[in-house]
Amino acid sequence: MQISYSHEMIAITVQEDAKTFYFLQNLTQKHFFKKIGKKNKIIIFRQDDENVQRRYFLKLVSKIYKRKNKNAKKLELEKIKNSTDKSIKLTLLKSNQILQNININMHTEDNYVAIFRFDTNYSILVTYIKNYFKDHLISYRTKTKTMTIYPNGERTVKLLEIIYLLVMINLNLQITKQA
Repeated sequence: MQISYSHEMIAITVQEDAKTFYFLQNLTQKHFFKKIGKKNKIIIFRQDDENVQRRYFLKLVSKIYKRKNKNAKKLELEKIKNSTDKSIKLTLLKSNQILQNININMHTEDNYVAIFRFDTNYSILVTYIKNYFKDHLISYRTKTKTMTIYPNGERTVKLLEIIYLLVMINLNLQITKQA
């Protein structure tokens, strides 16, 4: 079991243990109303009236995490329990599951412009990045498969760092970052 965090979400990835995943999935179906998902992935959105269920669910996840990872630290377990203000993403990862591998070359020019060079046209990822940076100047060229983001302040630099981490966590990407 792996746990990763973003600003608004806690991502719980269960590897090779379908019994644990389906147990947690069954609990989410019984106790949470605002959720979406497929067979192997569920996202539970935060609802104010479900704080009690969320607290107990995350406490259970921390106990399972402690049981699966013998060297789990107390601070890490507390962080899981205290993530009640985040959306929860629950994923089952099987060994024979095909993962998409995307290569992105990311670099900056003049310490100002962030440039992403994709190996093929990833329209969904490009749309996601455009929506994420909707308040910023962005250009995407389909012929060269290059996206350029012009930061409009320190906030954009932090968003670029977050998107870099989110992409690494969620999509199993290989990004090369050049200065």
